[in-house]
Amino acid sequence: MRVGVLGSVEVWLDGEPLPIGAPQQRCVLAVLALEAGEAVAPDRLIDCLWDDDSPRDARGLVQGYVSRLRKVLKPTGITIRRTSAGYTLEVGRDEVDVHRFRALIRAGAHREALDLWRGDPLGGVTGTDLLGRFRTGMVEEMLSATEEWAAAELAAGRHREVLAELTGHAADHPLREKLVALAMRALYLCGQQAEALQRFDRTRRLLADELASDPGDELKAAQELVLRGAPVEPAPVPAAGISTLPFDVPDFTGREHDLDALTRPATGTTLWAVDGMGGVGKSALV
Repeated sequence: MRVGVLGSVEVWLDGEPLPIGAPQQRCVLAVLALEAGEAVAPDRLIDCLWDDDSPRDARGLVQGYVSRLRKVLKPTGITIRRTSAGYTLEVGRDEVDVHRFRALIRAGAHREALDLWRGDPLGGVTGTDLLGRFRTGMVEEMLSATEEWAAAELAAGRHREVLAELTGHAADHPLREKLVALAMRALYLCGQQAEALQRFDRTRRLLADELASDPGDELKAAQELVLRGAPVEPAPVPAAGISTLPFDVPDFTGREHDLDALTRPATGTTLWAVDGMGGVGKSALV
């Protein structure tokens, strides 16, 4: 990867970041990288830099930013070409992290795609509301990919592996119900039922206070799952080739004496009966 926007806007040469320059200059590079290989009109760059409050010499300033960027990029072999249609960053899309991210998502390689993220996208950039909308859209892509990845991991029984990352995202985006519901499932599967219910309650109150709405079906289903202590059905996973085997139980401990008795060699015929209230682990023991 040579150009990055999934975090601070960077260009790397032999693994080392290059000095791109001032925030507005980074903004020009970021917009060109988002459209790598495609022409970006000067007016589009001006809208990203200044919105409706552009200076009189805006085109000249853009030209200056581009000229300085060309000097910075020269050692990398990446160029900025000027045509009648606008400015084009001449770089392969596979060398720009956001385009690589999207290609990996299309290929179903969500974990590899998510590993490209280094922080808040378009970091270190000064720009307008238009650039902010770009940033919001990219975060939405990341969260959707996280949800798909987490659903696949939970379906495969890897709840412990996803717990920290999933609950972190859910804490950062507490109004995103699908993400919170997945985090509740992971917590429940890891034996943290109380924390799962606390997550639900916090989200319920936030929805009421900020959106004047109630939890949706997915979030309510996650709450019911925890309250009933029911086995978790694998979440639907759109990607092909994902295992849909049922989940394992969250934990199975404290039955050493029973297991020893059940597995001890016996003389003659022995019949065992396992009895107990619902949810205590009869099926798991058997």
